[in-house]
Amino acid sequence: EFRNVGQAGILGRYPIHFHLCGWSPSLVSKNVIRNTNQRCVFIHNTDGVTIDDNVAFNTKGHCFATETGVERWNVFSNNLASATWKLPRSNGQSDSPNHPASPGKHQASSFWIRNMQNTFIGNVAAGSSSIGFWLEMKDIHSIQLEADNPDAFRDNVAHSNHQGFLTYKKGWKPTKPAVLDGFKSYKNDEGFKFHISGNFKFTNAVVADNGVVRYGVWNGQSSAGVTWEDSVFIGLSQDAERRSLGSCPRGSGIRASYNNWPGQQGQFALTNVNFTNYKCGRSSIEWYYDSRYQPTQMGDPLVATNVRYSSTSLDTSKPSAACVQNFFTEDFDGTLGPTGKGPGYIIRNTDRMKAFLLPNGASCEAIPYQGSCGAFCENVCLRLVHIQPHGFDDESATAFQSMVLTHFELGTNYTYQLETGNYNYGVGMVVLPKGTYHIDFVDVNGNIVLARSVDVEVFRTPRCSDYVTVEDFTWTTASPSSMPSGMPSTSDAPSVTPDPVIQLFHNTQNVWLYGRRWGHGVRASVAPLSSETKITLLETACPVTTIYTPTTPITTPCYLLSFTGGYKLYAQSGKSWTAGVGVSQSGNNPSVWHLEDVDDCGSGVNTTTSSSCVYLRNAYNGRSLYYNGNVYGASPEGDQTTRTTSMYLWQSLDTRDGYCLENLALGKHAEQSSNYGSGGRAE
Repeated sequence: EFRNVGQAGILGRYPIHFHLCGWSPSLVSKNVIRNTNQRCVFIHNTDGVTIDDNVAFNTKGHCFATETGVERWNVFSNNLASATWKLPRSNGQSDSPNHPASPGKHQASSFWIRNMQNTFIGNVAAGSSSIGFWLEMKDIHSIQLEADNPDAFRDNVAHSNHQGFLTYKKGWKPTKPAVLDGFKSYKNDEGFKFHISGNFKFTNAVVADNGVVRYGVWNGQSSAGVTWEDSVFIGLSQDAERRSLGSCPRGSGIRASYNNWPGQQGQFALTNVNFTNYKCGRSSIEWYYDSRYQPTQMGDPLVATNVRYSSTSLDTSKPSAACVQNFFTEDFDGTLGPTGKGPGYIIRNTDRMKAFLLPNGASCEAIPYQGSCGAFCENVCLRLVHIQPHGFDDESATAFQSMVLTHFELGTNYTYQLETGNYNYGVGMVVLPKGTYHIDFVDVNGNIVLARSVDVEVFRTPRCSDYVTVEDFTWTTASPSSMPSGMPSTSDAPSVTPDPVIQLFHNTQNVWLYGRRWGHGVRASVAPLSSETKITLLETACPVTTIYTPTTPITTPCYLLSFTGGYKLYAQSGKSWTAGVGVSQSGNNPSVWHLEDVDDCGSGVNTTTSSSCVYLRNAYNGRSLYYNGNVYGASPEGDQTTRTTSMYLWQSLDTRDGYCLENLALGKHAEQSSNYGSGGRAE
C-alpha cells in the first residue's frame, strides 16, 4: 500500500515512477495507492512495463499515465482509478492549475494517455472530478499498436466522471484506422468529447445515461470522423431511472455540430447501432451550432447504416432537423425518419430545400414533432454542392450577388443568394437532387453577368445511387477565361494568355499550401479542399531595393499569390517563423512575392512531370515560406541565400492541362496547348 505519497508540484515525486529506464520488462501489480498528493503510476521514457490489477483511490493529478508520448509496449490492465481530483499545485504539465496548454481548464485524468503504442485492457475510471480517459497525444498522427496486438484498447470503462473520454485539445488523427473495442461509458456528465479527431472507431460499445459530443471531428483520409459500430446507446438505464425517480439524465445521446467544414471535418458514422429506452422526449441525435463557423455552412451529414430503435415508442427520440438553411441527413434504411416512412432525407422544411424536389414527384411532409423546422422527403437523393464564380480583380465587390439554377428536365428555376459572410464569401451553397442544371449569375442590379471561371465542388457521396455530380452543371463564361470550364459548359476558349493558376505542393512533405478566409487564413495540409489550393499569380511591380537583395534589384517578375476570393498571401516584416503569415485582400507590400526558380527538384514526394520547383521569397523583406514536416511559416527577414534546405522547396503544379510553368520564375509564359478547354473543374 502507498499512502500519502507524492509531493504536489514537483515533477518526478510520485508513488510509483519509472524514469528514463528504456526497455524494462517489469511488473507493477496488486498495489493500493490512496490519498496521494501527486499522481499514481507514471511511466516516463520507459518501455515494456506491465501495470496490472492495481487500485488507486482519492488521488490528485493524473493517475495512471505515460508521460512524454515516446513510451511503447507498456501494458495497463485491470486497474481501477477512483476519485481522481485536481492537482493543487503546478508541476508544469497539463494537470497543473493555469497550465498554458489548457488555460482555464484545470484537468486531472485517471488515465492520461500520450501514445497509443501501448495496451489498455479492462481498466476502470470512476468518479474523476475531471476526466476518465484523456488522449492528449504528443504525436496526433501516431498509430495504434494494432500491428503487434489487435486488442490494444479493449473493455475499458468510464463512469461517474465529469468527462468519460476526451481527445482535447490537439486531438488524435492516426494515419492508420484504429479500433477501440468494448468501451463502456455511463453516468458521466459528458460521456465522450472528440476534438479535431478521427479515423478511429468504437466497436461493441455501451453508452448509457450520458452523451457523446462531436466538436470539430476530423475527416482527413477516412470516410468519416469517428465511427460507432455494433454498439448500444441507452437513453435511460433501469438503474438511472430508479435512482432519479424517472427523470432523464442530461444529454443522453449524440450531440454533433451541423455546420462543420465539409470534406475535412467528418461527421459521426453509425453502423449496426441500437438506440434503446429513449423515453424522455429527447432526441437520440441532436445538433448544435459551432460558433467557429457560420450558420449556413452545412457540413458533411451523418452516415447511418442499420440503425435500430428499441423500447422506444416515440418518434421524438429520432434525429431532429437543425433549423438552418442547408440542413439535410440521409436516412438510407428508412429508420431515422418518422414511423412508416421508407428511405429518404430529413431536411430543413423550406422552399429553398424543396425547390427541385416537389416538381420532381418527391413526397415531402413536415415532421410534426419538430415544429416548423423539419421535413422528411421519401425516395430522393441529395448532395451538398458549392458553386463559386471568379473573374474580377476585386471579387469582394458586388459583381456576383446571386445565382439562378435552372433544372433542364423540370423546366423550373430557383434563385440562391451567394454567401456574404467571411467564411464563404461569394459561394453558392446548395443541396440538390439529381438533375441537369444551368447556372446564371446575377449582379446587384439584377443583370446576368458572365464569370471568367466557375468552381463547382461536390461533397460526400451519398449512399443512395442517383446523386448529382459536377458533370451535371453547365454555365456560360466570358472570353478570355483564366480557367475555362470543361464540357458540358458553354465556355469559350481563351484568346489571350491568362494569369497562371497553380497549386503549391511541398517537395518533400505530403502537404498542399491552401488559403481560407477564416480561421488561420493560410496553412499547409494533407487534404485541403481542392478549391482552396488554387493560386492565381497576378504579376506586379518588384521593389527597387529590398532586404532580400540589398545590392541588386529583382529583375524577374514579382507576383501577388491570390487564393479564392482574392485573398492574397503575405508575410509581415519584423516577424519570424510562424508569426505574421496569413492572407488578406489588401495586396500591399508584404504580399509581393518572388518565385526563385530551382533547376532540380531532387527526390521529391510528388513525381508529377509537369511540375517545377521554386523557393517563395517575399520581395520586400526576404522571408521564405517553409514547411518542416510539423510547422508551417516563413523564415526571419533578410538575405535568404542560405534558405535553400528542403523545407523551403515547393513544387508549382499547373491546374490546367497543357500549360507549362517551367519558366514561370523567369517571367516567361509558355504557349497553351490546343486541349486547354479540357480542364478547370474542381471536385
